Order: sequence, then structure tokens, then C-alpha cells
Amino acid sequence: MSRSRAGRRGARPALVLLGLVAIPALVPFSGFGREPKVRRVEHGAGSGPLQAGAAVADMTLPLPVPAVGYGLVRPEVSRAVAPLSARAVVLSADDLRVGLVTLDLLLADTGLVEAIRERARGLGLSAVWVAATHTHSSAGGFAWNPVAQVAATGRIRPEVRARVLRRRSDRWRRWPGPASSLAARSAGTSFPRWTGG
Repeated sequence: MSRSRAGRRGARPALVLLGLVAIPALVPFSGFGREPKVRRVEHGAGSGPLQAGAAVADMTLPLPVPAVGYGLVRPEVSRAVAPLSARAVVLSADDLRVGLVTLDLLLADTGLVEAIRERARGLGLSAVWVAATHTHSSAGGFAWNPVAQVAATGRIRPEVRARVLRRRSDRWRRWPGPASSLAARSAGTSFPRWTGG
């Protein structure tokens, strides 16, 4: 009996230590201290001519930066083979104007998306949608989310994040608005003899 009690006592400090490490690690997943978020769904309809405007901006980031998308192994890269870019398209019909932004990054965390939307305020857009191309050969150091930092992007580097946001806002400020009317066509076909096999 004395051996089993001694074994339990020896295991207690290890369990306490494990608990002290595990609880803080789970806090980002728990939503502790935050209001529950509901996925944002937006609807809109416009009539009249469809107009579009587009822009591209290079995202020249300060080097070296960690390469992303390789789990815990993140080599630092000191040169870029191909430029990273941010692209924006704005579609407009009547009073409805939607901005679509894509970034050559692995992911767009919530903080980055909200910062881009905030910088687009004042442009008269009904909505701004932001997406990342999910390229595994992109740069890291831009995500505030601690889970993203551990799993994919590496430690936050404020100068990298600031450069991503600056490039995005520079492009917004120079954007003249939808300028071209679009003619959309659609077609369909069927393959009645297609057996697919």
C-alpha cells in the first residue's frame, strides 16, 4: 500500500504541471472573455448595368521572413523568387458595391480581415470579402492569432503585418472605382451519350 500511495504522490506534481501547461494552451480555443461570434452572412441584390474595377499591388515584405505552411519546421527565407501580391476587384450595380480582396498568403486570420475591412471604410462599399490564396510558399509573420502562429505562420512580426496592411490600403486609396461596364454571357451544354466510365 505504501508503494502505491507514494506512486500517486509522485504523479500529482506531474499532473499539476501538465494542467498548468494545458489550460493556458486551450484558452485561445475556448473563446474565454469574448462574445460568441456568428458566421457573417451577407445578402444583396442590384439591378442595372454591372460595373467592375480591379487593381493589383506588390507586397514587398521585409526579409528575412519565415516560410509558411510547413508545420513546426519554418525555414527563414532571405529572397523572393516571385513577388507576392494583393489583388482587389470591385463589382457594382446600382447602390450595391462589393469589394473582393485576395492576398498571396497562407491564410487571412480574423484580425487581418477586420483590419482590411476597416481600412476600406469610406469607399462606399456594401461589403468587403477577403481571402488568401493559401500558398505554402508565401511569407509568415503576419498573423496575430496564437494558434496560427504555432501551426503555420511563425511568430508575429509587426513590420511584416504592417507592410501587408499598408500595401492593401495604398491600393484602396488610389483605386478610382468601377469604371467598366461588363457584358456577361452564359451557355450550357449536355452530353446525352456521355457514359462517364
